[in-house]
Formats: sequence, structure tokens, C-alpha cells
Amino acid sequence: MESYQHDVYTYVQKYPSKISAALIYRLLFFGCFFAAILLANIGWKSEASWIGYLNENSFIQQMAGTGQIESHMALILKQRLPYWLILVCFSQTVPGLIYAGVFAGWQGISFGFIFSAMLARYGIRGIAVFAGMCFPQFLIYLVSFILMYRLMLMYRRGKQEQIGRGGSMTVQKKVVYLVFCVILSAVFLCGIFAENYVNPYILNQIVKIL
Repeated sequence: MESYQHDVYTYVQKYPSKISAALIYRLLFFGCFFAAILLANIGWKSEASWIGYLNENSFIQQMAGTGQIESHMALILKQRLPYWLILVCFSQTVPGLIYAGVFAGWQGISFGFIFSAMLARYGIRGIAVFAGMCFPQFLIYLVSFILMYRLMLMYRRGKQEQIGRGGSMTVQKKVVYLVFCVILSAVFLCGIFAENYVNPYILNQIVKIL
């Protein structure tokens, strides 16, 4: 029995599983994205409920040309910042890893429903409106989340390796991890400012052209 366990352990170490947490997160995002599009086009065809369900009030304000910049900024902070802070604060816990997967799926659903809403409202031109709605803030958000996911998984893998050797993560590595968390948080905040000050102008120009 001990020999069998040793052989299994050796095999796992030599041929690690290709189903990593990063792969699971990607599958959750794209799976939920296409599931939302399918649901929107087959069973749930209320465009208003899609947007209301996602609480995308900032998007409605942009399309209507209403809302003060200050109140719009407060709304964006309320919608975006808590999700990021939860991910960063609990990134090295099991609930944090689960939350990261749930959040990836939720973002897939959000993008899928909004994409469907834009197609329903503008037809094929909705693709351009959807791109305008996402640019440039969601590119910044995407980079922030991808790098945060990679950072948390790399740190956790290194931590597990150290524990397997009977050691622990050094103070220097912990400090480096925290510094990168702060840097990525600053990048994420840049996305929030871009969503408030840059995106409305881009989106309005695209809507005018269409």
C-alpha cells in the first residue's frame, strides 16, 4: 500500500494535472458568457431586465446623457471597487479562490447579457456599441484581474511548495506579494477613472455615428 501511494505521488509530481485553477476560471468566464447569450436569445428576451439585473445603471446614464460626473463616479466606485477589494483581501484563502471562480462566472454572465442587449437594440451595430461601452476601462480591468489571478495562484503554489519542504514563505516574499497587490489596485483604480471620464465621451461619439 505504501509503495502504491509513493508511486502515485511520484506520478503526480512528474505529470502534474493540466486542469489548473486558471483554466477553470477561463472556462467559467467563457462558459457563462455563451450561456447568457443563449439564455437571452432563447428564453429570457427582456432587454430592460438584462440591464437591470446587472445593475448597470451607469451604462443607462451614459446612453441617456444624464447624471452628474460626481454621482456617476460614486456609482462606479460602489459597483466595481468592493468586488476587487474582496478578491485582494481573501486571495490567499480557500473562500477567496472560490470567490474568484464565482466572480469570473458572474463577469461572463454580465458581458453575455450586455452583449445581447446591444445586439437587440442596435442589430449588428450593437457590436460597435458594446466595444465602445467596454473601452478603455474593461481592458484595464481585464489586465488587473488576469494579473491578480496569476499572482495569487503563483504565490499559493510557492507557498504549498515551501510547506511541502517543511518551510514557509519568507517575509520578503510576503512583502513583494503585498506590493504587487497595491500596484494592481492602483491599475484597477485607473480603470475606474477611465470609465468615469474617458468612456462616456467615446460611447457618445459611437452612438452619434450610428
